[in-house]
Amino acid sequence: MSLDKLSSNPRLVEVIKLLKSRDIEIPNVFVETGTRGGGGINAIFSTCDVDGMISFEINELDVIKNRERFSEIIEGGTLEIIHGSSADLLSSHINDIGKSVFFWLDAHAAKPKQWKDGYTQEEFRLENKTDYPLQWELDSIINSNIETMIVAIDDIGKFWISKNAFPFNYDDTVSFLKDNNFNIIKCRGEYEIDENNKKSILSHNYLDDDAINAGCHYVLIGHK
Repeated sequence: MSLDKLSSNPRLVEVIKLLKSRDIEIPNVFVETGTRGGGGINAIFSTCDVDGMISFEINELDVIKNRERFSEIIEGGTLEIIHGSSADLLSSHINDIGKSVFFWLDAHAAKPKQWKDGYTQEEFRLENKTDYPLQWELDSIINSNIETMIVAIDDIGKFWISKNAFPFNYDDTVSFLKDNNFNIIKCRGEYEIDENNKKSILSHNYLDDDAINAGCHYVLIGHK
């Protein structure tokens, strides 16, 4: 199989380039949440030295397709694609994979279930646990025995707009990472939202010193 003939996630490729340009050491062990079309797997194996990678995907059809697509790598023992929710499964799979790990967090639905009057914030988060597992993913990572890590969160722009629109938003995420002693490479750029507060960032700035953006998709990076 020729990886360079397969499509890669362009934002992940840019993340790797940026980290290398800043002399931030990239681990050889990788964990991805949200396999989907396999672009993250292709990006990692095309641009990094890989000792092992685990990718989580909740959609069974995507799991089947990617297990076939990357069958040679799987048979070689450096890739495992796991079917299920990363919110439930991540914590039980990461303690024994290595002391230094790169996390690419990209598991989310197109939009969350809508806020209802009378919800508490925690009720809202629990209702969106499967579709928006970020809070539980970060908890699992922080409570693991991994010593050094890079955590890159794709599509963070989708979480930027409102506490009532997303159960664990951009401000929550940045605060969580800072509280747990991560160094932050922040996303920034002008943005706007529609009047119903349901669309993600609409700006199309590309890349400055502290931002990664492909179209309206931003990536937030924490490393320690």
